[in-house]
Amino acid sequence: MRRTYVVLVVLVTILLLVINSGVHDVPQPGSTREREEIAAQLAYLRPRMATGLPEEMQRIFPEGCLFTHALYALTLCQMASGDDRNKDTLLAEAIRSYRALDHAEVKAPFPKTMTPVNGVFYAGWRNRLLAAIIQAHGDRRVEDGLMAEFDRQTQELVDAYAGSASPFLQSYQGMAWPADNVVAMSSVAMHQRLRSSRYGDVISTWLGRVIERCDTSGLIPHAWDPVMDVMQEGPRGSSQSLMNCFLQEIDRGLAAKQFGLYRSHFLDTVMGVPMVREYPKGAYGVGDVDSGPVIFGAGSSATIVGPGAFRRNGDPANAFVLDAVIEGFGFAYGHEHKRYVAGVMPIADLFICWTRSMSLNGPAGAYDPSFAAFHGWSVFWLLVLWAPIGWSILRRKVPRKTIST
Repeated sequence: MRRTYVVLVVLVTILLLVINSGVHDVPQPGSTREREEIAAQLAYLRPRMATGLPEEMQRIFPEGCLFTHALYALTLCQMASGDDRNKDTLLAEAIRSYRALDHAEVKAPFPKTMTPVNGVFYAGWRNRLLAAIIQAHGDRRVEDGLMAEFDRQTQELVDAYAGSASPFLQSYQGMAWPADNVVAMSSVAMHQRLRSSRYGDVISTWLGRVIERCDTSGLIPHAWDPVMDVMQEGPRGSSQSLMNCFLQEIDRGLAAKQFGLYRSHFLDTVMGVPMVREYPKGAYGVGDVDSGPVIFGAGSSATIVGPGAFRRNGDPANAFVLDAVIEGFGFAYGHEHKRYVAGVMPIADLFICWTRSMSLNGPAGAYDPSFAAFHGWSVFWLLVLWAPIGWSILRRKVPRKTIST
């Protein structure tokens, strides 16, 4: 028992030392080093994408295959925007992932009978990825087939929203998630900018209906009942982090309001560690497939995606702080092939490189969070853990009579 306790304490000590050091080893937002480390993450992910990673993720998550292709390709598009030398190669790779979304195994979980076809999750992410590919081409010519697909897919989404009284279309039969619809509508808004389409009325109508369906705090709900057109579950950090990555593309006014509420209700600190809560302050719940593990109120997915929300909404300082937490607690390692948590959960690596490759909507600067409170808590718990060992050593070295005296 004593040996086991000593071994455990030593392991916890090493763990805390690694974490406390790791939070200070994150690249500055928008820096050259940050891009180099994203490239190193892609170098790790690229061979895994070619050897069955999307299918592996599908066995774990209901939308694992689609998410894997979409996040990987979105990262490539964002990296291509700042890399003229490798742009063609990166975009060709992104288009391959986009084409993979046509495969039967990717479409299998999504009913064909939905409106739009295969439901708004599939249709929305697919169209949003295509919008990113077209945008990343910039002045370079996009093949006619892709542009025609973009026009057709966007029109299908527009028709689906025009024919629905609710702004939240179904992802599965009888199930709707507002975050999926935010992604879909962002692709419509991007079409309007990139193709000068006239979808302004559809977007305005959608915005008005979303505002009407916010909860009492003013936040967009997590889950929606599409049959009764009522809220099924209130706001949660996992979907809030994701939606705040896209709302800027749809409407800056709504984005600013939602982001302010998100930061107020979900950004928190536990024992000196900044994190994004899965449930609003004052509320508690368990984790699920959307949130990942919830530890001391911190949502895994919410915190991992959180830096993207802060980047896109002009708060790079908090984006950097959360990146630092991810760097330390994610046990990042590898120089040329970087990964997190020994690569056992690649979907996390995908989300991390996707959010870090986002454009910085705010000033790039030298941010230096102290993490003094976290270091203090770490020292406190180490003292608590080592105290029994120290007392045992003291008892052996000092005669009992001396101690009692």
